[in-house]
Amino acid sequence: MVLSDLLPSEILTVIDAISTAVLAVITYYYAKETRLIRKRGQLPSFSLESVLYRIGNSNSTSEAYKLSLTNNGLPATDIRVDCSWGRQHSSNNLLDTTKKFYIMSLSNRGNAILDDIPIENIANNGERLLVDLTCKDARGEEYVNKFDIDFQAIISENRNVAYQHNATKIKELIGNEKS
Repeated sequence: MVLSDLLPSEILTVIDAISTAVLAVITYYYAKETRLIRKRGQLPSFSLESVLYRIGNSNSTSEAYKLSLTNNGLPATDIRVDCSWGRQHSSNNLLDTTKKFYIMSLSNRGNAILDDIPIENIANNGERLLVDLTCKDARGEEYVNKFDIDFQAIISENRNVAYQHNATKIKELIGNEKS
């Protein structure tokens, strides 16, 4: 049977069947992408921030750079953070020092100070900072994230490390000490 032998209604039926099949394939891929986008939208979104904090009153203040973990996405719970830093040893791929933290939860725009991480020394010494993070996302499923910052590579590019200045936090801490 040749296409020219078909009646107009039969040609339309064939075209309709092909169109339906193409539309079904497009709909499948659209639904798959939409599901992925929706799933990604339910995840936390973490960032590391090196923030300058000033603590004290009008008589005396001290400054320190602190490493802060900030969640910019949906809430996360049962957060376990392992921070390792130092020179990377080629034989066993381990870093010199590790500190472990537990954070109960971080909501959107929530942050936690990862105290005792000498971020300024790590950067100035050209060391490597590795932060492994495991938590539960908004659906209660495990979410894993990793930050690997090689300050030696940054220094070799003649780049300076910039630190954030948290003016609101400075005012709060100094203001509370005055009263």
